[in-house]
Amino acid sequence: MDIDKRKAPLFFSFLKARRNIALTLSIVIFITYYGIMICVGFFPDFLGVRVGNSAISLGIVFGVSFIVLSIILTGVYTYIANTFFDRELKDALAEMKKNKLIDECGLIDEVRREHGKTIT
Repeated sequence: MDIDKRKAPLFFSFLKARRNIALTLSIVIFITYYGIMICVGFFPDFLGVRVGNSAISLGIVFGVSFIVLSIILTGVYTYIANTFFDRELKDALAEMKKNKLIDECGLIDEVRREHGKTIT
């Protein structure tokens, strides 16, 4: 079930952009999380340092910061998906229908033949 990249360039550019954004955001979360875990394992005294005269330690600050970063990056991905990905996918599917790579139901000819699907 291979689609010729020359017949659907918008679709493949959409897939590449979506993969790159998701990979970038995932790497940021991965590095941040494991950075905190490395600090917990190797520098527990550093995370126990109190912030000013309060009972709050650096470990709490880092933990809450990680949660806030996760929420912010989720919002960033949602914004990108709602403004960019939806429009790009719509354009890519229209191009694929125009080039007869998919039918009106969104089925690729090969899938329709394999499963005996017909357009009704």
